[in-house]
Amino acid sequence: MEVTDLLAANLKALAHRDSELYRLLSALPTEASEPVGAAAAASDNSAGDPWLEVAGHLQTIGPNADGIAVFVGLGMGYGPLLVLRERPGLEAILIVEPDPAKLLTAARVADLRPLLAAAKVHFFIGDDWLPKFKSAAALLGVGKNVAILRYKPDMVANPARYKEVDDRITALLTAKVANEGVSARYAPVMCRNRLANIPLLRNACTIHALRGLGRGMPVLLVGAGPSLTPALPYLRQAASRALIIAVDAALAPLTAAGIVPDFVVSVDFNTLNIEKVVGQVGRHQPFCLVVGAKVAPLIPQMMTVQRLVWAFDSSVAENWLRRACGEQSLGGAAGLPSGAHLALALAIILEADDVTLVGVDLAHGSGASEHAAGVATARSGRAAKAEIYVPGTRGGEVPTSLSFSSQRQGLEAMIAEAPGIAFNNASPTGAMIAGARPVELAAKLAAMAELPPQSRGGLVAALAEKRLDFSLVSGALEQCLSRVVGVRDKLAQLAGELKLLTNAVKLMSIKKGPPTRKAGAAVRHYNRLLQETIALNADPVWDDLAELTFVGRPRYLERERAVAATKPQSPAWWRAEVERFSSLLRLWEEAATEFHQSAAATKDFLEREQELLTRFVGSVESNAGEELLQLYAAHGFFARAAALLLHPRLCAAGERLAPWRGLVCAGLLDFVEARQAWSSALAPDPEVDRLRVKLARRWLTMERDFGTSYPSLVEIWRQRAREIAKNI
Repeated sequence: MEVTDLLAANLKALAHRDSELYRLLSALPTEASEPVGAAAAASDNSAGDPWLEVAGHLQTIGPNADGIAVFVGLGMGYGPLLVLRERPGLEAILIVEPDPAKLLTAARVADLRPLLAAAKVHFFIGDDWLPKFKSAAALLGVGKNVAILRYKPDMVANPARYKEVDDRITALLTAKVANEGVSARYAPVMCRNRLANIPLLRNACTIHALRGLGRGMPVLLVGAGPSLTPALPYLRQAASRALIIAVDAALAPLTAAGIVPDFVVSVDFNTLNIEKVVGQVGRHQPFCLVVGAKVAPLIPQMMTVQRLVWAFDSSVAENWLRRACGEQSLGGAAGLPSGAHLALALAIILEADDVTLVGVDLAHGSGASEHAAGVATARSGRAAKAEIYVPGTRGGEVPTSLSFSSQRQGLEAMIAEAPGIAFNNASPTGAMIAGARPVELAAKLAAMAELPPQSRGGLVAALAEKRLDFSLVSGALEQCLSRVVGVRDKLAQLAGELKLLTNAVKLMSIKKGPPTRKAGAAVRHYNRLLQETIALNADPVWDDLAELTFVGRPRYLERERAVAATKPQSPAWWRAEVERFSSLLRLWEEAATEFHQSAAATKDFLEREQELLTRFVGSVESNAGEELLQLYAAHGFFARAAALLLHPRLCAAGERLAPWRGLVCAGLLDFVEARQAWSSALAPDPEVDRLRVKLARRWLTMERDFGTSYPSLVEIWRQRAREIAKNI
C-alpha cells in the first residue's frame, strides 16, 4: 500500500483509536482504494470546493441541534468533518460505511484526525456493521432528534448496497423512536395520567366489548392531516352511509363542516390535548369517546359523551390494570403511538368490512402546516424538514419524518393482521401504507353514497348494555398498592445495609488497624447488599413502576460507568460502588414513593366516591349529593359534576350551591353561566375560591409548558385564567 504523508497521519490516528480497524485497512491492497482523481470525479461538485458540496447537511441539522447525526456512506469524509465542526451540540455522530476501501480513499484525500479523535464519533465499517450499530443505538439517549445524512454519489453509483444500508438504519431508528422516543421525558406523566383516569372506568366499558358491533359496515377513518380539508365536502355526502371514526384533532374540522362522527379516539398524554376538542366541551356529544389509559385526564373529565370506552396498549406498566379489566393489549410492541392506531384498532374490533383512511397523510405536505384547517394545535408557518423519503400514494416519493415513518410501520403491521378487511388509503398527498390500496376519495365516497343509510340503533343499544366490573379495578389497585408498600419496606432494609457498607468503606481508608479485617467487613456487607439488590430487582412490581424509573436511569448509568472506569477492589472502586448502590436505591425509592402517593390518592377518592354514591342512592338526604358534587368538582371531574347538578335533589338546593355551580361551569369553560352563578350566590365560599385559583393556575401552567410552541393560544389561556379568578 502506497503511503502518503496525509494517509500516514490518518492511519496513525486510526491505530491509536481502533487497532482492529487499522489492521483491516492496512491489509487492503493499493488497488482497493479508489484513485483520488476518480473519487473527486464522483463528487457532486468536483470542480469546486468539497466543503460546499456537503454544506446542505447544515440545513438539515440546525445550529442548536443536540441530537444524533447518522451518515449513510462516508464519502470523502468532508460531510462528517463539517458537521462535527459546525454542530458542536450534537450528542453523537454515527458513520456507516459498508466498504472499507472507501475509508482508505477518504484517508488519502482528507484529514480525518478530528473525526478519529472525537469520542462522540462512531465508525461502523465493513459488511458486519449492523450488529455494532444496533449495540451503539441501544445506548443512545432516548427522546433524541435523529438526522440521517446520505452521501449521494455512492447512493447513485451503488444503489443496491447503500439503499439496503439506508433501509436498515431507518427501520432500526424508527423502531427506537416508537419504543423509546417519549419515555425519558414523559413516562412519569403517563403513569400519573393512568392513575388519575382510573375513577373514569366506573360505568365505562372497554374496547373489546365492542367486538363485532360494526360487522359488515364500511368505516371512514378520519385523520387530521392537510388532505382532510379538501375531503370534507365528500365526507359530508357519505356520512350516513358509513361509521365515522375520527381522531380527536379531526373533530373540530368535522364539526365545522356539519359532520358528526360515531367515534372519537384520543391517546395524547399532554394536557394540550384538550385544545383539540375544546369546542365540544360543556354540552352532550352524540358520539362515543374511545381513549387510551394514558390519555390526558382533561379529555374524559370534561367531555360528556354517549359512551366512554377504554383501550390499553402493550406498555408493561399497564399490565396490572389491563388484566383487571380483562382486556387485551393493542398496537403490538409499538403500542398506540397515535390516534390513527387506536382508530384502526377500533375499526378492526368492530369487524368492519371496508375501511377507508382519510387525512392519514403521514408525510410533510407542500403547505406550512401538518394539520387540516381548523385544528387548534396546528402550528402554521413552520414547514417541517424531511428526515427521510418514502413512496407516496400517487407515485414517486414524499418527504416525511422518522416519527411518521414509525407510525406508518405500526399501521402496516396492524393491517397485515386483519386480512379479512379491505383497507383503502384516500390521501392524495400522503405516504403509501402497505396493505391499504390507494383510492381516489371522490370516487370511493361516490360509490359509498349509493349504499343504503346505515342504522346506528343496534350499535347504540348494544353499547348501552356494556359495563365493566369496576370492583375488579379497585381490587387490582389495592393489590398494586400493597406490592409497592412491600417494596418500600425492603428498600428501607437495603438502605440500612448500604449505610453499613458505606461505613466499612470509610474505615478502609483509615491507616490504623488490620487492613485485611477492614476489607473483610466491606466484602461481607457488599455481598449481602448485592444479593438482596439482585433479589429485589427481580420483583414484578418494577413492571408496575417502570415508567417512573426512566427519569433516574441516566443518573444510575453514570454511576455504572464510573465503576467500570476504576480498578476492581481499589479504594476508588469501593467508593464508586457505594455511589452506584446509593443511586440505584434512590431511583427505586423515588419511583415507589411517587407511585404510592398517586395510587393512594386515587384509592382514597374511589372509597369516598363509593360511600357518597351509596348514601345518595339509598336515601333522600341531599347532603350526600352535595358532598359528591364537591368531590367531583374539587378533583376536576366536571362532566360528572355537571350531570349531578341536573338531579332534582340538587336543583332544589338553589342558591346554596351557586358557588359550586359556577365552579363547574368555569371548569367546562362556560364563563357566562359561571358569572351568573357566582353573582347569585348568597355568600362567597372560601373552598370554591381556593379551587378557582387552582383552576386558573392550570391554564397559566399551559402557557408555561406550551406557550413557546403555540403562541396563538397564549392569550386564550390567559383570558380563561382571568375569567375564573375574577372578583375573588
